[in-house]
Order: sequence, then C-alpha cells, then structure tokens
Amino acid sequence: MWNATLATGYMVGLAAPFTVLINVGRSLPFVVLLIALIPLTRLIVGTTLGSTAAIVPITIGAFPLFFPRSGKCVG
Repeated sequence: MWNATLATGYMVGLAAPFTVLINVGRSLPFVVLLIALIPLTRLIVGTTLGSTAAIVPITIGAFPLFFPRSGKCVG
C-alpha cells in the first residue's frame, strides 16, 4: 500500500509544473482578447479596471459557446 502511495505522490509532484504551464497557456487567448477589447470596454463601461470592466470581454468570449456555428442554441 505504501509503495502505491509513494508512487502516486511522485507522479503528482512531477505533474505539478506541467499543470501550471497548461493552465497559463489556456488563459493566454483570453488575455489577448482582454487587451484587444480595452478601447471598447472603456467606451461601454467607462473604465478598464475592476470586475465591472471584466464583464465586457467575458461576455464577448462566451458568446460563441451559446451560439455555435450550427445555429442551434446550447442554452
């Protein structure tokens, strides 16, 4: 039993750096969208800081999830 526990701990320890790299890589497209929408966000909300300003890029980023190319609404 302890051998399996040690092996699992070893595998989790090796996977941790890769998990961080993957999570950072997955967030990069949203960061690019966030930066690209700064002028539009400032026009709509009046600021580019805070949770209120984050609503604009989050909404635009989520739009394809609700209206895919097939034309069938997911929700």
